[in-house]
Amino acid sequence: MGSGKNLKFFYSQYMSMQFGKLISCICLFAALCILMHPVAAATQPDEATIYYNAGVNLLNQGQLERAISQFDKALAANTSIIEYTGAIVYLYSDKSAALFDLGRYSEAVDSADKGITYDNRFQSLWRNKGLSLSKLGRYQDAVDAFDHAIAIDSTSSNSTSSMDFSMDWKNKGDSLYSLGRYQDAVNAYTSALSLDSGNSYAAEGLARAQQKSSDISPVMIIAVIALIVVGCGVAYYVLKKKPSGDSAAEKKEKKK
Repeated sequence: MGSGKNLKFFYSQYMSMQFGKLISCICLFAALCILMHPVAAATQPDEATIYYNAGVNLLNQGQLERAISQFDKALAANTSIIEYTGAIVYLYSDKSAALFDLGRYSEAVDSADKGITYDNRFQSLWRNKGLSLSKLGRYQDAVDAFDHAIAIDSTSSNSTSSMDFSMDWKNKGDSLYSLGRYQDAVNAYTSALSLDSGNSYAAEGLARAQQKSSDISPVMIIAVIALIVVGCGVAYYVLKKKPSGDSAAEKKEKKK
């Protein structure tokens, strides 16, 4: 009998301990849920990120004006999260690209410049800026922008594709061609083709630049010949009009 009572006692104690553990686990689980809730909430996109994502979707659909509107809303909202994550440079890059496609080149340059203030190693910002400057006729500034893009292509650990790298050289070649710097343009187009032999735009530009460069040689030759002829004519005229060695007094004396 005594042993039976002891077994019941130990059994009841055991069950009490298990019940207590169950209660403790439930309390611990509830506490974890309470503590984890703010973290889950914090990982949700902020207002600016929501607007930016909507803008990207619209941009991919070709709805440029609406995309720009969403980007502007994102910039006007609290941008703390997209600034912290670095997404703001993508926002400015996408906005400048949309403005470029709409032909709003000055605004595209402005958007690219604002993005560059956050990260001056973001290659697409320099490319967008260079393309927009070229459309505005600011070819030397465009060359400088493309040089920045090319430098980033060359040194960045996150190197861009060879096709993009090639296009940066091609774009530089276009601006050099517009400046009348045909041999420099030839060099730029050649660099573009060395990176991507299938770059038909660079191949076409190279042909144009080579033609212009070869056209210069005959012109220069003719100009040099003309200068020589003029120089000879001047020399002949001066020598012909030069007085003889006899002075005027000597000539008078001879007449006497």
